[in-house]
Amino acid sequence: MTMAVLPIPDPACIERLFFQDAPCGLFLTDEAGVIRAVSDTMLAWMERTRDEVVGRLRFQDTLTAAGRIYAETHLLPMLRKRRGFQEIAMTLRSPSGIERSVLVTAAGRGGSDGSDAAAFVVYGAEHRRLYERELAAMRAAAQTRICWLRQVETMAGIGAWTLDLSTRRLTWSDQMFALHDWPVGDAPDLDGLLALLDGPWRDRLASDIRHTVETASPLDVEVEMVTARGRRRVVHAVAELEKEGGKPCRLVGVLQDVTERHEDQKRLWRGAHIDDLSGAANRSWFQREQVEALVRAKRDRAALTLLLLDLDGFKEVNDTLGHQAGDQVIRTVAQRIRDLLPAEAFFARLGGDEFAILLPSSTGDGAGVERLAGEIQDRVRAPIPHEMHRASVTVSIGAASFPADAEQPTDLFKCADMALYKVKRSGRGALGRFSSELHSVFDARRAAIEKVRCAARDGRIVPFYQPKVRLADRTSCGHEALVRITNPDGTVSGPADFAQAFDDAEAARTMDGRVLEGVVRDLARWRAAGLSPGPISLNVSEASLQGGYVDRLLALLAEADLPASAIEVEIVETVLLGTDSRTTEPLFAKLHRAGISIALDDFGTGFASLSHLRDLPIDTLKLDKSFVLGLAAKPQNRAIVRSVVDLAHNLCLSVVAEGIETEEACAFLRATGCDAGQGFLFGAALPFNDMFAGPCDAAGLGGVEGAPRSGSAEPARPASV
Repeated sequence: MTMAVLPIPDPACIERLFFQDAPCGLFLTDEAGVIRAVSDTMLAWMERTRDEVVGRLRFQDTLTAAGRIYAETHLLPMLRKRRGFQEIAMTLRSPSGIERSVLVTAAGRGGSDGSDAAAFVVYGAEHRRLYERELAAMRAAAQTRICWLRQVETMAGIGAWTLDLSTRRLTWSDQMFALHDWPVGDAPDLDGLLALLDGPWRDRLASDIRHTVETASPLDVEVEMVTARGRRRVVHAVAELEKEGGKPCRLVGVLQDVTERHEDQKRLWRGAHIDDLSGAANRSWFQREQVEALVRAKRDRAALTLLLLDLDGFKEVNDTLGHQAGDQVIRTVAQRIRDLLPAEAFFARLGGDEFAILLPSSTGDGAGVERLAGEIQDRVRAPIPHEMHRASVTVSIGAASFPADAEQPTDLFKCADMALYKVKRSGRGALGRFSSELHSVFDARRAAIEKVRCAARDGRIVPFYQPKVRLADRTSCGHEALVRITNPDGTVSGPADFAQAFDDAEAARTMDGRVLEGVVRDLARWRAAGLSPGPISLNVSEASLQGGYVDRLLALLAEADLPASAIEVEIVETVLLGTDSRTTEPLFAKLHRAGISIALDDFGTGFASLSHLRDLPIDTLKLDKSFVLGLAAKPQNRAIVRSVVDLAHNLCLSVVAEGIETEEACAFLRATGCDAGQGFLFGAALPFNDMFAGPCDAAGLGGVEGAPRSGSAEPARPASV
């Protein structure tokens, strides 16, 4: 290869570049110390021309008097002896007296006579000081950035590291030692680091490092580790491969402690998926899981069973022992159920006291469901201690299966809900399976609830009034307000047309509320007309009783300025079965203190304890019509009626018999001492405008003042409905 020959620069060019155009002061002296060449910058600083300087002045002639002495006694001897000096601070003085601080550097070559020829470089001292200040500022800024980085490392939990692939040695920043609770000093090697990780995490990190080395792809991995002090942490490591000579030599990366972020993510996930109280899956997760479980079942051509569970008696626990006891019941029941479930089952709390279980085909066959349901019922039935009390609940279970009962998630849930509803209606505490007949039951229930909802919206829920008479003289002693719905076509629907709606809490409260408002309004109108229908009995459902009905009743009476004696409240016997006396007693006591009579309706058809008659302020027993209508057919009914009448009178309670339709029944009841009765014999339920015979134009009643009518405004139907 031929090397290019560079031309030798022209000496005049060199002189121009280095002397005339140089940004610093330059000059050359001969052996006698006389200046032989000088740069334009130097001439400007000395305020002299080239002719005044070259061949005429020496270096020391350009200095102040003190500088001249120092140069002659120290610098020039140093120049001859040491061949030069560096950055000596001196002061130039111009003919006009202007002084300039400079830094002088010189290099010389000794002559044979002991003198030196030399070259001098002169810089303005102010530029040097500026440079030094800038350099100091840069160093300070660099230290600040290092401090910032150290603080960022600490606050973010980030440490820097390198791994030498040939020695497997690690180099750590200070924060890496802190993250690993490792004494500051020598970092461990790779094997020592891997020893801080549990087996699966150790294998994963080692595998990811090998992959990065082999493929040169970035390392990005999260692992759990145990620090030197035994703290369990989650760390995120990223690194890139460096090569030398085309071969992998080291990994350079950072590591961040992401334990808090990991815990936050876990908390967020738990909040989105887990019910805090029970520890089971929440409703949202259940809905997603049900969809996915059905997809898997369809793909695998397998069966899937859904169990819906509802706790019986849970409301009473809340009402009597408090919500803390209720929470304890939920936690305990959830754990008991969870302990019984196979690993492949999915368990969720849907809300309140409702739970759900998804069972795959291995457990969800008929026998398996029966066995599991029985075990759950036995475990749930066991008393649950809470403070000084023991809470007891049972569980009703509804079951439906894919594909036998339904193939879509919403349909499967609906089928299980129907089965559960059937169990709750028929006695509770059992397992109910879906059957096709339940579809018609639920269709009728939905239609009934919708009928009530529409009637309430349109103001078509009204009270009809059935007379009650004293059996001794057959004089009127009041009326019972019965719910009716007036249809858009002018016909009237009785309870038989929407009976299923009474089982819906919202519909029941709606009907009770509308009847209450109508009765108070009608009583005010009767009073304005100077009429008195006697006390009006109001039927109150369990849902209304526990839903603020008593307070609303008292408020409406006060607003209408009606006496408490104008109203009697009827509670069906089954209400006492669904609530504890400690719940109902304050409500009954409030009614009693207000002067409102309380009647126990349909007595003898349920299982109310006699303790209710003893402990609650009940004034009247209403003998269920089934005993009255069966007086002629079954002699046992006569004995039951006599016993109930005797029991009531011994407890200082009055007795009202329902369903009196014949003179024979009336005569028997009068003979037994029954106080009052109602039924078709005395009159069916009538609307407000048909209650009295005779015109009452002033009151706008559209009726006629007189005795209660016995005719019916609707087709014959059983009394007291």
